[in-house]
Amino acid sequence: MIVAALGGCALDGTYRASGPARIDVAPYTQLSIARKLIYLPPAEGLKLMNQLGERPGAEVLGVVLTDEATPLMMIIFVKSRDAKGRPDVELVGWDEAPAARSFIEELKLAEHERVRGRSPN
Repeated sequence: MIVAALGGCALDGTYRASGPARIDVAPYTQLSIARKLIYLPPAEGLKLMNQLGERPGAEVLGVVLTDEATPLMMIIFVKSRDAKGRPDVELVGWDEAPAARSFIEELKLAEHERVRGRSPN
């Protein structure tokens, strides 16, 4: 189990999530993120990495961002897998990622709309 910080309920690792949350990022592997952190699934993480000019050479399980004016980014890589498919994980980062600001704003807008949709008008 990877533990970045204490989290809440387990979520599917194919969706964006803001903390606190516990996310299933691979078989037998969960990531717990704290409030003020945001998880991007592999496809969105790769898209962001490409925008930053990075070309990962290993499988990416996701990206964790801080919710700051200039976000910091940590990448979750798979170095290898054992016979049962459990990943040997490497965490790389806390590098500045200004391009992530748009991902964060999009996530906040979607969360606001979701909450607003539940509230009686």
